Amino acid sequence: MEGLSRAVASPLPVRWSGRMRLLDPLRLKDVGAIEFWLLDRVRRPTEAVLESLDGLPLDMAAGLMEEARGLEEALPNHTTPEDFDSALSAPEGLSVALWLCFRRNHPEMSLEDVETEVRGMSEAEQLTWRRRVCMTSGIDRFASRDWLILPGDELEEEDEPRKRMNWKHVARKLIEGYWGTTLEAIGNLTLFQFRLLCLPEGDVKGRRMPLGEFRRRAKRGDWKNMGWERRKKKGA
Repeated sequence: MEGLSRAVASPLPVRWSGRMRLLDPLRLKDVGAIEFWLLDRVRRPTEAVLESLDGLPLDMAAGLMEEARGLEEALPNHTTPEDFDSALSAPEGLSVALWLCFRRNHPEMSLEDVETEVRGMSEAEQLTWRRRVCMTSGIDRFASRDWLILPGDELEEEDEPRKRMNWKHVARKLIEGYWGTTLEAIGNLTLFQFRLLCLPEGDVKGRRMPLGEFRRRAKRGDWKNMGWERRKKKGA
């Protein structure tokens, strides 16, 4: 009904193991749980060294531990959207995502139950369930059509590094803007709902235009009726 499903985070009725179930959208805290799951799977250098210290001289063991700590400091403390996509493309990651989606309405369903079901699926069936997770969570191509095309959203150069979301800052601004909002409440939002609340009003209700048309207007400097205010360049 005109995109209502994404705005209110409706569940998707699906048939799972011969029974009708409700597939709930991934909330922010669910996406965070997947990030923790990915980070936990990264083997720490210090753990590897500790397993191989038996019989080594103390000075050699100390040197190895010092080197391992240096390597550990260089490990990333976050994941990227590409990591998330890769996780959902693998049976293990898809199982975790589906379990997080099902558990809100079906707490009796265990991760092991979901893993058994996913392992018995064909690649095409896994792709279908990945699509369902992304669709209900508002992170697929259908959801992207609801938003205005803004500078940088789809025009980034391939070699340009992606900027990280400053979740701490945005969450605090959201709490300041909506009195009574808590971090727990923010954690229960979907990414789609979070964006709905954080974007300026004009970007939420603005009309969309095909990407090709956007590029043509931008190229010739036709900024009128683009649906957003032109960002001033430094020194302009």
